[in-house]
Amino acid sequence: MSRVQFLADNNLNADIIRGLLRCEEAIRFDHARELDVHEMTDPALLSFAATHGYAVVSHDVKTMTHHAAQRIERGDKMSGLLIVPQLTPISPVIESLLLLWLIEDSDYLENKILWVPNQI
Repeated sequence: MSRVQFLADNNLNADIIRGLLRCEEAIRFDHARELDVHEMTDPALLSFAATHGYAVVSHDVKTMTHHAAQRIERGDKMSGLLIVPQLTPISPVIESLLLLWLIEDSDYLENKILWVPNQI
């Protein structure tokens, strides 16, 4: 079983990352800035994530979902997009991501766009 690896886009609330890693430090949750991909366009970031096996976690409801849907329609691989609306309380997001990491393998998210915490 290959565990889910998360990649935060440039604007994701860092408290989500810190909170999740406090719950389970073995989780791989990288930030676009750490990998020096923070200036990539959304399509380029989704492509990078797919190549490296990351599920992207983003607050970007409009453009990121649009570009992810286009990838899926074209048949391009996508390792998953997890959308966290801006005003969502952080605790349920952390709990949902932890649960996802614990019980699902990375294939579960392939070519999916899910809203966190509602669809996990």
